[in-house]
Amino acid sequence: MLKVLILTIVVGIIVWYKWRKRLMSQLKRNGIPGPEPHILWGNFKEYQIKGYAKCHEEWIKKYGRIVGYYLGGKPFVLVADPELLKVIQIKEFHEFSKRQLLLNDSGLNPNPRFKHSLISCKDSRWKQMRSNLSPTFSGAKLKQMTPIIESTINKFLSRVADNERQRQEFDIYDLFQGLTMETIAKAGFGFDSESQTKDEDAVIEAVKAVFNVSVGQVLLFLWLVFPEFRFIINPIRILIDKVKDYFGYSDHGFLLKISDQLIKQRRANNGSNNQRDLLQLMLESEASGMLSNDKLSISSDMNDDNDIEVKEKWSKKSKMTDDEISANAVLFFEAGYETTSTALGYLMHILINKQDIQEKVRQEVKELMETEGKLDYNTVTKLKYLEQVIYETLRVYPPVTTFISRTPRNDFHYNGLTLQKGVDIRVPLYYLHRDPELWTKPEVFDENRFSDENKHLVNPVVWQPFGVGPRNCIGMRFALLEIKLTIAKLLIKYKLIESNNTELGDIQRDFKTISMTPKTGVFTKAVLISTDD
Repeated sequence: MLKVLILTIVVGIIVWYKWRKRLMSQLKRNGIPGPEPHILWGNFKEYQIKGYAKCHEEWIKKYGRIVGYYLGGKPFVLVADPELLKVIQIKEFHEFSKRQLLLNDSGLNPNPRFKHSLISCKDSRWKQMRSNLSPTFSGAKLKQMTPIIESTINKFLSRVADNERQRQEFDIYDLFQGLTMETIAKAGFGFDSESQTKDEDAVIEAVKAVFNVSVGQVLLFLWLVFPEFRFIINPIRILIDKVKDYFGYSDHGFLLKISDQLIKQRRANNGSNNQRDLLQLMLESEASGMLSNDKLSISSDMNDDNDIEVKEKWSKKSKMTDDEISANAVLFFEAGYETTSTALGYLMHILINKQDIQEKVRQEVKELMETEGKLDYNTVTKLKYLEQVIYETLRVYPPVTTFISRTPRNDFHYNGLTLQKGVDIRVPLYYLHRDPELWTKPEVFDENRFSDENKHLVNPVVWQPFGVGPRNCIGMRFALLEIKLTIAKLLIKYKLIESNNTELGDIQRDFKTISMTPKTGVFTKAVLISTDD
């Protein structure tokens, strides 16, 4: 009996080893070069020790613009080839409309409810949901939200004023985090989170924890390394998350409970609520139709005042469920807070370090005020120089670095290689934005790259902090409006200068699983230059 058991184990190990070797060679068999993977953890150790930014740079320089690697037993393909990116994200979008992420199949987030969010749902359901949500970010809707955004910016300015009166150094990145959380809560969901007035904000802390999830966590590490055992690992992770949620220690669970509460309260009003925010639109989603692929992409042009009309193809199944609404509410909390506050933080780092640029932005805002008399949706769209500075900041310091992903529906052949059905394709955004073969002097901050005279030279798939094509960032125009209004209102009253803890030159960054944030904050002092409201 013992001999039979030992023989069974030995045979099992041999079979598993052969299967594993084949798994770890599939990218090479498909013509995709890359670093040699370890039989157990693939290229995970190098990824963890060096960080993904360094790995991407080294691998692309060594193996070319299309590189295959493994995190444990999960294969990835890095694509830094502009022509292939155009095929994947635009030309052949119908073949690559799915997004793999690590969010699906209980990846980074074990809670099954998050599979219902816009970034995780698939195929026709994604298209229906995108069509339902797109009208929220039309010019007309953003104009309606502008007074709400202004009210949160005014609270932010009062916090800057407190620090200015005391002539003290402060971390403006911390203030931006409170601002963006309160803005998305108020403009998107109609409630005051008071994130700018509380010393500790539970919602912000929960969202921070979500973005700080590491693929080095034990069960997630095992999930990556041994995909063949996910049928065992997934239920364990879900159970642990449920137990944590029961005892109040689940960040995901906490955010979902807030979303569930908001939905319940809004439904209790039974249509008497006149708010036309994101939450209300999701609740009324059964009135939406379905947009064609070419209309799903959100434009960054805020001068386009045309509402997004949804009247092409009606679908009886387009009504969003409460699980979908909750999952998307959490998604917008996270994206509206983390990415926008990070972009503002990097932008302020540039403006403090480059006082000449700060002064040019200030003069542009002053001239706008002299001609228009106010700062609102219609007027800030005319701040062309500020927009150039924002775009160049997003090139040098993209807040989201590994999020842009696609997966082919079927095997896709390109120039002698095969992108296998279901493989996780990643855009190495940080490298792409700094590639010396694609940018002139990429190490130099040059806002004139995005001037009216030069911006046509920028390849949209080479610069894509918001993604590109039908699956680009649905909240892009909302974020740009918030950033422009905040900076314009700030600089017309204050000069932000270097202080004791200001980082000069480059800024230290924390490379998280999907994002890149200022590591030690953005410190400054404010000098009052105008008392006008």
